[in-house]
Amino acid sequence: MFGGPLLVSGAGSLGGDQPVLAEKAALASPEAARAREESRLKFSGLNTEQAAAADAESFPEVIDHPVGGPPPLPAGGQVLGYASTNAAELALPGGKSAVVESMQPMAVETSPGDRLPVDLSLSEVGGGYESVRPVVGVVVPRRSSGGVQLPEAGLSLTAVDVQGSPLGGAEGVDEGGSVVYANTQTDTDTIVKPTTAGFDADTVLRSVDSPGQLYFRVGLPEGASLVQAQGMGQVSVLEGGQRIAVVRAPSAVDAAGTLVPVSMSVEGDLLVLSVSVSPEDDEWPIMVDPEVIKETE
Repeated sequence: MFGGPLLVSGAGSLGGDQPVLAEKAALASPEAARAREESRLKFSGLNTEQAAAADAESFPEVIDHPVGGPPPLPAGGQVLGYASTNAAELALPGGKSAVVESMQPMAVETSPGDRLPVDLSLSEVGGGYESVRPVVGVVVPRRSSGGVQLPEAGLSLTAVDVQGSPLGGAEGVDEGGSVVYANTQTDTDTIVKPTTAGFDADTVLRSVDSPGQLYFRVGLPEGASLVQAQGMGQVSVLEGGQRIAVVRAPSAVDAAGTLVPVSMSVEGDLLVLSVSVSPEDDEWPIMVDPEVIKETE
């Protein structure tokens, strides 16, 4: 969602806290164990439409929800305008007003003093997709093999196999602002979603036959390189000693919301993600989520 907490003045909380409940007893129940066992091959061998539906059902917050833009509002609330790219003026039910601020831009300045909300929904442009009104421009190809581009940083990210060849799979389909490429590998889907600062490059592993290692080739500007911070997992793209982009340390979660161990390493211009799935403890599908962010000036 936003890069940091929303700060509201002039009104109470817009949505209330959503604490994470660790339901260990439920995960240890016979029903949960049976669900994990059945999930091992439940989503294998799906066609394009079935795979996209399974991904959306298992991870609706990833597929359907935008990662940026105006804040979610209670019923009857509306945005009156933007005091800055990071601050929105609100009208709330009951005649109340408020100003909400975000760590990341909610609006873009279209001309001096004029601002419009960030819109990360996708439109078809040429041979791919672009966000309608982004902060950072992202070009998402029609097919995964074309590579996702951050034109302003001069770099790209392409999902490849262990030999370094671009993955195939079905043509990308726009699913609520995410482009889903079904069956890029065995029981595996690749999902690209523009964010406020860059894009997510998600992989959905749908069965025990899905690969345990994922590879991404980073197209770099001339003279740039990938440098991984020790102990952090995060990878920086450096050009002339300056950081122009960051690949955040990946995370992975299964269909039940359980975290799955994943690590990332660098081999030249390749990012290698290793996912440590436990068939006894994890429920498929499993979502693996590296994020690419353009460095702000």
